[in-house]
Amino acid sequence: MQGRSITTHSGWLMSTMLAMVTLGLWVATTSAAEAQVKSLDDALGNLANNIARVIKDRQDEASVSIGVIADPDGLSGGQAIKQRLEEKLKTQGLEVKKRGAPVQVRGDYSVEKAAAGHVIGIRTELTEGRTGAALSKINEKVFIEKVTKLDDVLGLIGVTVDTTTEASPLGAREKVAEKIDKPTVAIATENATSTVKSVVSAEAGSPYQVQILLKVGTDAATGAPQFKSLDATNEGGEAFVRLEKDQIYAVRIINKATDHDVAVQVLIDGVSAFVFSQNEALKKHDRFVIDREKAGTLRGWHDTGNKFFEFVVSDKAAAGKLDAPSSSVGTISVLFFPSWRVDEDQPTVERKALRSKGLSTQKGSRVDAPAEVVERHFGVTLLASVSVRYDQVEPAKPAAPTTAQLSR
Repeated sequence: MQGRSITTHSGWLMSTMLAMVTLGLWVATTSAAEAQVKSLDDALGNLANNIARVIKDRQDEASVSIGVIADPDGLSGGQAIKQRLEEKLKTQGLEVKKRGAPVQVRGDYSVEKAAAGHVIGIRTELTEGRTGAALSKINEKVFIEKVTKLDDVLGLIGVTVDTTTEASPLGAREKVAEKIDKPTVAIATENATSTVKSVVSAEAGSPYQVQILLKVGTDAATGAPQFKSLDATNEGGEAFVRLEKDQIYAVRIINKATDHDVAVQVLIDGVSAFVFSQNEALKKHDRFVIDREKAGTLRGWHDTGNKFFEFVVSDKAAAGKLDAPSSSVGTISVLFFPSWRVDEDQPTVERKALRSKGLSTQKGSRVDAPAEVVERHFGVTLLASVSVRYDQVEPAKPAAPTTAQLSR
């Protein structure tokens, strides 16, 4: 796949470039559509179709509002499900209103182990907009061991895993399922002299690594932002960092692979770092790029060109576009895929795969970062997923919003 990307001169690129679940009505039997679902995207499409059918059968006004999609404890992908469901409902010809619609959709999701494998279940309830009276219940589910794409599943539930050790897609899915039951993570210091264990990866020796950096000030002479690496702790096989309300953080992404670049998808509580982007091409392809043996620092939500809105820890929704957290835990996830230049052959990792087939983060101050647009190919092989969690803050009196950026 080929697309447009933005890059800084230090080997850090933003790129232009998808997913997994199974759906059916709230009944004991499995629908024919459910058996064909191979991705979360398919599942949410089926869910939207069923919701639209109920609404259109009972009224002339084809409009709906979406309430909270509640997160289970420890996960924070509800607003990502809500956002994508809204997009699917619009393709069904429904007007999605903030409030005042005759029908409201609300729900939750869970990750469970069943006889057939690990299941992500999405449950929704349709109610009367004004009275709250129940109208209908619609469920969907995805069997993780049977999906054709793992990236949306991992982005939703925040599993940390390196799949490059597996010889087949089935092996990769089984490894993800194993990590759900018994999560593990590797945390190391940045170098031999450092005492801060801040570098998070799926396992020791994995070339795909993540650090969370805390903004601690601004250089008085140059105006450049100053950051320090946050200590990460292993809590039950998951990486945690300590972030406080109103703190500003950045995500440093490290590619130690010697033979290929990577395209990365950065998700904050399951929502793309391109959610606020004014560049529709970049927003569609939803990838940043990092050269081989390089690292780049993402300072925030992409806005336009080389401008970004800083990642700010908050107890309120980001610019009114994202939900306030419904979980006590926030999740920062980075998904790694192969990337290669237009004059290069596919890297080995891509050819091999093709042969086998709470606290929330809101917009902060807007900042500039050196960047340029380049053309790159993007692979579909998921190499690794690295997630770092942080405790959500308790709600407080709303404060004025700020603005944000990306930088090395």
